[in-house]
Amino acid sequence: MIEYALAFVIINLTLIFKKLKNEKLAKFLTVIIPLTYLFILMVFRDYSVGSDVPAYYSKFLKFQNNGFNTTEDYGFHIILYFFAKTTGSFRLFLVLLYLIYYVGFGLLLYKYAKNIQVALLVYSFSTLFQVSVSGLRQTFGIAFCFFAIYFFYFNFKSKILNWSLSIFMWIIGCTMHLCIAFFILFYLLNSIEFNYKKIPLYTAIFILCSICCKYLFDFFSLIGNLDYGSSGKFIGFPKVALLYYAILLAIVLIEVLSKKSDFISRLISFENVDKKYYSFQFLALLDILINSTVTFSVVFARFGIIFTIFFLFYFSDFFECFKNKNLKLLFYISLNIASVIGFYITCVRHDACNVYPFNWGFGL
Repeated sequence: MIEYALAFVIINLTLIFKKLKNEKLAKFLTVIIPLTYLFILMVFRDYSVGSDVPAYYSKFLKFQNNGFNTTEDYGFHIILYFFAKTTGSFRLFLVLLYLIYYVGFGLLLYKYAKNIQVALLVYSFSTLFQVSVSGLRQTFGIAFCFFAIYFFYFNFKSKILNWSLSIFMWIIGCTMHLCIAFFILFYLLNSIEFNYKKIPLYTAIFILCSICCKYLFDFFSLIGNLDYGSSGKFIGFPKVALLYYAILLAIVLIEVLSKKSDFISRLISFENVDKKYYSFQFLALLDILINSTVTFSVVFARFGIIFTIFFLFYFSDFFECFKNKNLKLLFYISLNIASVIGFYITCVRHDACNVYPFNWGFGL
């Protein structure tokens, strides 16, 4: 537990860099230090950490002794096979995987997170973090989606270059895990902005996804004999999605009230947010809607994991809207407490993705 507790400490200690006069250096250090620590945790953990890691390690060992044999996610398995045959070290494979993942994540944080500490605190108890520990195929795919997002928004002179590089990275990601195919929704919907007048419609879609997702599972199970079928049994309301949706609606309510109340506008203002704020807001809603489909199976939520990154950006942008310093500090302290509690409930108490307990491992 101390290893994860130290991660929270490191995130908060990066606040001292705000005193540096060189803002770019301060931002760089705020990104690189926490992510380097997470990189060390992921690479030098025992292979028992992460519910799916033992299976990947077993497949790695089979590749060492046998030829290439797989019928899915060819990009991931080709790289795994290459490392099995050339280095014989699963640890070096993890080095490559998490180097790509955290470089991509770091670029996005540096470029688009208005408050990096807030984004990392939310990340600490998100499904995105839990999957990064366990689902190596998805993690590899998500890593390339990070670069796809980065290139899509990058200030190239040619939009064609933006789209070309972004889609190229997305296609590579799709070869790592099938769920990355759902990232196509980003290209279709990224220009749409959240409209608070359509909240009844969003809520209706949320409820519809929760009730009818069984039929989506059944549909996917017919395509290519994919093992994404549901059990057909209702396993409970999507508690996490409901919580995130409540947070999103609360922020929208605050935004609406700030435009109508002088008192609230003195505490928080949304006048200086850029256009990406509302795009991130809608993409965060998309993440919530996809996660609402866990009512019949937790499996389908994996298709929306990549969109969690937009919730991090959106939440960090919202934090920077606070004008009152005392209220901002109170919110930051509350977020720290909520992050620790959220991590404990999901990863320790409910054993999400076998993130906890953590054990070190330094062998090949």
